[in-house]
Amino acid sequence: MSFFFLKGMTNLSLEYLDILIFLYWFQKEDHVKVLI
Repeated sequence: MSFFFLKGMTNLSLEYLDILIFLYWFQKEDHVKVLI
């Protein structure tokens, strides 16, 4: 595996984590019950 491939995968994972955290926070705040 090349460094750039690993870096790209890490960036994708971080963006995915950000989305998951945002969705979790959104549901926790009771603004929206179901987003998915």
